[in-house]
This record gives sequence, structure tokens and C-alpha cells, in this order.
Amino acid sequence: MCKIVNILRVYLKNIGVLFLFALTLFAYADTCHSRTIDDLLSDSSVTADDSKRIKGIYDNILKFEIKEDKILLIVENALNKDMGPKRLLRLLVLISKSAVEDLPTEALINKVLEGFAKSAPTDVIINEAESKVLFLKNAKTMLNYLTLKGFEATKPEMVINMLSIYSTQGWDPIDLKRAIETGGLSKKEFHELSMFLKQK
Repeated sequence: MCKIVNILRVYLKNIGVLFLFALTLFAYADTCHSRTIDDLLSDSSVTADDSKRIKGIYDNILKFEIKEDKILLIVENALNKDMGPKRLLRLLVLISKSAVEDLPTEALINKVLEGFAKSAPTDVIINEAESKVLFLKNAKTMLNYLTLKGFEATKPEMVINMLSIYSTQGWDPIDLKRAIETGGLSKKEFHELSMFLKQK
């Protein structure tokens, strides 16, 4: 009986240690996720004046209900890559203008993060971001034209993003499958969109 009690004591003690370890991990993870723009800038070599400019544009972006964690990730990647404050500002201004012009800013943000994930050179990341904004602007103009012609978009942001792809490479058979799988367009909507574009 004593042996069983001792085994239980050891077992419970181990569970207690594991529980405390788990709490420590959660606390550490929470600390990591709670890093702010101020933390990132204060840990960098960016000057006070540039930090103020970056913070100003950053705050402006968040007014448009854009996911803060993704913008923080862009800032963190840019600082780690030694992109320099001017280039970081250029990226953030692009994102801010995209939001102001009511473009699908999430698509632009994902494009920038994709560049960082691929360890693309700084100039390539910025050039591709600028190109993406241009394509999105053209796509929005195209959607406005199609709307006047009678096309009704249930999810304008998704359609604008798809039209930006269309304007650079045309439709691909995979586009229909992807559009339907992501819930962006119905088969009827995609068909109508294709027909309108043929008449354009």
C-alpha cells in the first residue's frame, strides 16, 4: 500500500512540475505575442525621428481595421533585414495608401510577407509591393466599369484581387477552383465575370 502511495506522490509531483512548466511556456508565449511597435523600434537602431514617423503611419494603418499582428511582422522583418527606415516607411506608406483607397490591402500585406518569407532582396520586395498596388488599382477601376455594365459582386475585395491576377496573366483553369474553394465567388458569379470581361 505504501508503495502505491509513494508512486502516486511521485506521479502527482511530476504532474505539478509539468503544470508549472506549461504555465511558464504560456506566460513566455504571451510575452512574445504582446510585443508592441514601441518594443520593436526601441530595440532597433532606428533614430527617434524615424521611429516617430514609422509609428505615425503604423497607427494610421490600424485605423482601417487591418490585422495588427501582420503589420508588426512586416516591421519586425524589415528591421531584422536591415531594410533601413526609409524603405520601411515606403512599405508602410504603400499599405496605408492602399487602405485609404479601399483596395484589398490584405492581398498587398500577404505579398510583402511572402517576399520576406522567401528572403527576397529589399528592392524586389518594394518593387513587387508597388506593382501589386498598381494592379489592384487597375482591378478596382475594371470592377467599377463592370458594375456599370450590370455585374454584381457579392465580395468586391475578392473580385478586385482576382481581377488584378487576370490583368497580369489572364484566367487560368485553376482560378475557378480556387475562387470557389475559398468561398470568394460562386460558379455563376465567376461565369458572369468571365463573360463581362470577354465583352469588355
